[in-house]
Amino acid sequence: MVVGHYHYQRVINTEPHFRRAFADVFRRRSFLFLGSGLKEDYLVNLFSEILLTFGAGSLPHYAMFTEKEAEGHADFLQSRLNVTPIVYKDHKDLPEYLKQLAEGCSKEALRKSHISTGEVPVPIGGGGRLEEHRLLCGDGEHAVNLVLRWGGLRPPGMDECVAFSAGRSGDLLPLLIGGMGQSYLNDHHPDWSEQERSMPQRVGDAQYVHQYGTDRVFAVAARHRETDARDLRTIAPAIEELLRVTATKGMRKVHAGLIAAGPSRKWHPTFSLIEMIRGARTAAETLGTRCPSLVINILDPSVWFPLQAQKLSVDDILAGPNVKFWAESQPLQGERLRLLCVRSESEKVSDVARLFGFKQGSNEWVVEVRPRPSEAESPSPLNAAWGKDLTRIGVVHGSTLLFHEVKTDL
Repeated sequence: MVVGHYHYQRVINTEPHFRRAFADVFRRRSFLFLGSGLKEDYLVNLFSEILLTFGAGSLPHYAMFTEKEAEGHADFLQSRLNVTPIVYKDHKDLPEYLKQLAEGCSKEALRKSHISTGEVPVPIGGGGRLEEHRLLCGDGEHAVNLVLRWGGLRPPGMDECVAFSAGRSGDLLPLLIGGMGQSYLNDHHPDWSEQERSMPQRVGDAQYVHQYGTDRVFAVAARHRETDARDLRTIAPAIEELLRVTATKGMRKVHAGLIAAGPSRKWHPTFSLIEMIRGARTAAETLGTRCPSLVINILDPSVWFPLQAQKLSVDDILAGPNVKFWAESQPLQGERLRLLCVRSESEKVSDVARLFGFKQGSNEWVVEVRPRPSEAESPSPLNAAWGKDLTRIGVVHGSTLLFHEVKTDL
């Protein structure tokens, strides 16, 4: 048992097996520090040693402080120790926070995050399982579900429809139907001519969604409103619109392929899946139980294998309006710094920039997001990006917000 300042110092400084074990757990699990003296030198040195030796891990850590305790330390913890502070006003507020945390981590809460209405939850990972189910909202017969499955599109059942990705040139038809859509039309609508296949009509005032007459078949053209180019930032709004449109038509389930994941994209197709999941989450938040369930059909091994290996966390994306991403500074000389950030989607570039000590008005640094959200996207001066939302510049789960120094003429 380790109790008190002296015992901590002795174990941390004289027990190498403890340091190795702690480093392994620190890299493989998320920590919540409560009542811990994270400002103590022996803890700071231990965390710094792990980060220097192994680099920043892929899991976030958190520490709870009062506003007074966090003064002067919050940015240091985030930028140097990879620990995200959770700040509350007064110690009397802490019991309620802990109660909410306990409720969110309970077995009942975890059970409700999976389908539990007559279906056995089948998580991906181990055993080559072919589906993963999540509950977006509702319960029982009013449950709105998200299903990720290996396979192509299947014919829709009662009150169901199918949707696939398409490209376009401006507002003009015909559309360019993607590979999964072509396969579906070949198998289930072989009598449709090439012209009919490429001429679905835009639904009302929708920006992305097109429908084939009165058939329960939709094409989604997730393209930038002005440039009409592929843009990662259009995928979530396109899925929101798809679910809203199909809800008004009485659909209870949408079977979709990956959107904007064709060979001309500028990002790994897992990012298309990530943004589809985010779009489903926001649609369910807006529509409630009127939102149709979404089944995402995947035939790309480069997307499916990360799911099976649990390297892509569906739960992180569905947890709420936070985004987990990397932030990195690359000076022309000196130390590079890489942080794992968990931030609200509505936060500004400036909130992250300040972690590295940047100030508004800096002209020696530029900002870019990797992967680039579109082909037309180029690095932006930090001063120009300072007040922009993270999602507006293309930050999504798993991306990197890169600050790098540029040479200036003297």
